[in-house]
Amino acid sequence: MNFRDKFKRKKKVQTTVEEFDITSLLDILVILLVFLLTRYDASDFRIDLTNNLTLPSAFQKALVRRGEVIQVNSNRTIFLNGKDFGSLFSSVAIEKLTNALRERGIQIDKKDDSETPKAKIINLVFDKNLDYRSIDKILTLSASVGFTEYKLIVEEEK
Repeated sequence: MNFRDKFKRKKKVQTTVEEFDITSLLDILVILLVFLLTRYDASDFRIDLTNNLTLPSAFQKALVRRGEVIQVNSNRTIFLNGKDFGSLFSSVAIEKLTNALRERGIQIDKKDDSETPKAKIINLVFDKNLDYRSIDKILTLSASVGFTEYKLIVEEEK
């Protein structure tokens, strides 16, 4: 057996390329992407809660736009942007709150900023045990001075 015969007798090894199916991998990546996008909250909106205020829970959250924050705690004390205005059923407190909201509405109307819309938004934060009559009173008061867009702030269920 000579040197040439050795090379002639060798069988060529066939190499096959295996195909890799990435369909299932792509499905998982799409699901992860959708999950991450629905859980992303770009808002930096934060509220310092007042005393005696327990928030109700929610199943879904959306972006919160900046606006006035009205909080009513379990004692039915009204707070506008953290400032105590007194009892919800006190006519003096209601008058002070109405005047403060009216003044804030005038400031929003005068604001010369063409990039952002002049929306009069109220972010509502209510104690979870607050009755509807109290909530209705705040909504009616807000609407009467021009704040007709509401966002209800609740605590996310864990």
